Amino acid sequence: MSASLHTRKEASVDGMETHKTQVLLRRFGWEVWQHPPYSPNPCDLHVFGKLKEHLGGGRFSNDDQVQTSALSWLQDQGAIFYRQDIERLVQCSDKCLQRLGDYVEK
Repeated sequence: MSASLHTRKEASVDGMETHKTQVLLRRFGWEVWQHPPYSPNPCDLHVFGKLKEHLGGGRFSNDDQVQTSALSWLQDQGAIFYRQDIERLVQCSDKCLQRLGDYVEK
C-alpha cells in the first residue's frame, strides 16, 4: 500500500552513528567546518522552482507517483542546467563565509 500524500516521515539520527563518523573524520585528519549561522537556502536555486512547475502540472494519487515523476524530470535535465545552480550556490556561500555567516540575498 502506498504512503499517503499527507504522511510525513521524520528522519532520525542515531547518536552512535554520528560518533563513528566523528572518529573516522579524526582518523583521516579531515578538518570539519561548522556551518555559518546563515547558510544559503538550496530552495532558492532555480532547480526547485522548475521542478515545482513540472510537478504542478500533474495529478498524483500517492507519494510514489510524485517521487517517480520528480526523479524522472531531474534525470532528464542536462549538465548545464545543474552547473548554473552550483556556480550560483558557490558564489552565495563564498559571500556568506566572507561576511562571517551574515545573511546574503544575492
